Amino acid sequence: MIIFRGWGLLGAAFPALTAFALGALPASMYGSKSAITNIVAALGALVGGALGFLCGRWLNVIRPRAKVAEWQEHRRAELRARVDAGQFQMAPGLQAPSSREEGYAQVEQLITNESPDVLRQLKNIHTLFFIPMQWFAIGAGVVIFFGALSTALR
Repeated sequence: MIIFRGWGLLGAAFPALTAFALGALPASMYGSKSAITNIVAALGALVGGALGFLCGRWLNVIRPRAKVAEWQEHRRAELRARVDAGQFQMAPGLQAPSSREEGYAQVEQLITNESPDVLRQLKNIHTLFFIPMQWFAIGAGVVIFFGALSTALR
């Protein structure tokens, strides 16, 4: 059973590793059972959750938009070359455009219609337990934060 796709595992790794890394210094000075160690580890989990959110947002939202813009430019160049060669049809069986301007307008319409599907395929592909990485990182950071904080307040 696959529980993560892409870099989705980082959604759990960022909060856990940041809590461990920031909690290591107070643990070496005061011991692993001290309240200060658990408080610093709890704050580290929140920082890791925020880092995981930012990384997940970049991987799942921002980068796909840039890839779609790049895809649109390549697709536009390909279809305009077909229009210039007189080989473009909006769909099989439809009449070819009568002018270059009409063909370019049809190219823009086709790209506008195809873009949402391409974006949908590229968005939120980095998941952990079918939850997008950015949201899993926030949840893991909060859970680790309250777990470490409850240990500190005993």
